[in-house]
Amino acid sequence: MKGIAAAHGKSDAFFKRHTSAMLAISFVNGAMRQIEQYKTCASRLEDDPLNASMDCLHEVSCLLEDLETIAKYMETAIGEHDDREKWRDLRDHLRHDLREVMFGDEDQRTVSRAKRLRIPNGLMFSISFKEESFTIGSKTVPLVDVTEYLDWAKSKLEDVIQEAQSMGRISSDN
Repeated sequence: MKGIAAAHGKSDAFFKRHTSAMLAISFVNGAMRQIEQYKTCASRLEDDPLNASMDCLHEVSCLLEDLETIAKYMETAIGEHDDREKWRDLRDHLRHDLREVMFGDEDQRTVSRAKRLRIPNGLMFSISFKEESFTIGSKTVPLVDVTEYLDWAKSKLEDVIQEAQSMGRISSDN
């Protein structure tokens, strides 16, 4: 990217900031869709608990991947914020820890994360689903909080994109 930024006469800092904001917006939009898909799956929990739970697991996993990606891009676009470690811990527990424990690859990060999430001793994995939230370990994540986070992120990212447009670095022509 250094070469691309330099070739266009743009400073690395602005190039990274503006590019990160543009990329993050796509993941914000994707996360909003994931919430809707999760709600659809969670609405089936009573009628088809096994299949609905597996579908919820998939949707939460994808949502957490989007949230951690958004947080990563947000650090570059607007600076450090508090949610990245939370999203990363939840995502990593769901996507990595069970597999690592199952195949004997558990390390200190896995153990530390389980402690932060307060996974009960003796359990390899702890997750539950409701229509309005999901819980991993002792961390309940209300969907309304996720939606508020995404609205906040989108607003901040749109400000950065507007800055880039006003500097002539992004064209909104179709």
